[in-house]
Amino acid sequence: SQWGTGGMGTKLVAAQLAGAAGISTTIVHAQKPHLIAAVLAGARDVCTTFLPLDKAVRDVKRWVIALPPRGELHLDAGAARAVRRGATVFAVGLKPDGVVGDFLESEAVRLMDEDGVEFGRGVVNYNAQQARNLIGCRSDEVAGVLGYDGPEELVSRQNLALTAPLPPKEA
Repeated sequence: SQWGTGGMGTKLVAAQLAGAAGISTTIVHAQKPHLIAAVLAGARDVCTTFLPLDKAVRDVKRWVIALPPRGELHLDAGAARAVRRGATVFAVGLKPDGVVGDFLESEAVRLMDEDGVEFGRGVVNYNAQQARNLIGCRSDEVAGVLGYDGPEELVSRQNLALTAPLPPKEA
């Protein structure tokens, strides 16, 4: 349409990222722009509104979700649960084919749960090939695999932001 571009999936991802940053998002039918005035007047029956997360990303970590992701790290169930609760991303928690894409050190990646659903974003300490080499490694094995002393974690919790709430069974 003349009012919007991208499909509904793009809009939902944008709403999810805005919600993670503490911002409400409203989607209105593109061919009915007159509804914007109704929404601004408080009407909620003419649109879809996404509320921000209860624990929205604040201050420093907002930059993490603003970076364009260059790849994905797919975590097993235990690692995804731990990261959602505030832990760092370690290589031991990656699924066997858990590194997707071709990213460089210090680029952003999507953090995917065991079902392939994005739940966070983070800035990686290693490039994609190094991360692939580290799949399944414990922290004390990282230097031996890489051949030098580097960070034990793939993504530090200081460089990580959650983009989706905890599932009800984990909350």
